Amino acid sequence: WRDIDIVIEVKNDWRDLIKQAATYARALFCSNWTRSFALVIGVNQVSKSARFMFFHRGG
Repeated sequence: WRDIDIVIEVKNDWRDLIKQAATYARALFCSNWTRSFALVIGVNQVSKSARFMFFHRGG
């Protein structure tokens, strides 16, 4: 996780995708204590849409 800069997650459902994205962001924060934010790109393959999710260490 230390070498990862951006995570991309693809799922059918936004709710499941956001939960998984938050898990990946938490893993990024745990692997690098100096990281202040995590960027996750979420793609819904059913609606063919994407979201850029910005997770900040402060909440």
